[in-house]
Amino acid sequence: STPADALASAARQVATVVDSNGHTHLLAITGNNLAAAVQASIQLRSSSPTQANAFTAPGNAVLQASEALGAGGTSIAAAANSNGRVLAVWHRNGIVGGALYTPGINATTAGSWALLPTRINSFLSTSALEPAVAAVGSDAFEIVWRERIANTGAHDVMARRYNVGNNTLDSSVPLEALSSETEAPRVVADASGNVLAAWRHTGVGTVVNRRAGGQAW
Repeated sequence: STPADALASAARQVATVVDSNGHTHLLAITGNNLAAAVQASIQLRSSSPTQANAFTAPGNAVLQASEALGAGGTSIAAAANSNGRVLAVWHRNGIVGGALYTPGINATTAGSWALLPTRINSFLSTSALEPAVAAVGSDAFEIVWRERIANTGAHDVMARRYNVGNNTLDSSVPLEALSSETEAPRVVADASGNVLAAWRHTGVGTVVNRRAGGQAW
């Protein structure tokens, strides 16, 4: 559709996720480096093999307009759960923020975005970077990122869980504390709630940390 094409063509970064109902959630950062904004648009991807890469709006569904989630963000990531909720995360000026999309009650009712109740990273840090997110079951999302508390030094990899039901964030958990620099972490989860985070340490190699369903990291 024209709205999706226009959003994607004007974007500096784009991320898409598909939920279990086949709804494609398109998130993009538009504008230049000095005036960027995180935009979100919920689209429905065509099931026709001749339009496999086209965004279309079936007659009984709502094609939503894009919505501004935050100004000056970058490094966006998103995950969708089995209930059609989407958590989008990004960083801006050393702070990791996020917003939750909740779908409407049916295909003809528009859903809505809401910013998370607080910033995701540590309140002491102003150097948080490159968040990643994975859906954990139907009622939680696991977020990982890297940050440093001091003005200099290596970035540590952190994790924090967002609980959809009561709109709360658990305490931040450090996944490592080596003295060497880290690179952007990635995170995945399965249907049983097991979570795996992976990242690289300079001079060390790839490192992983696992959180079994219902357990700590």
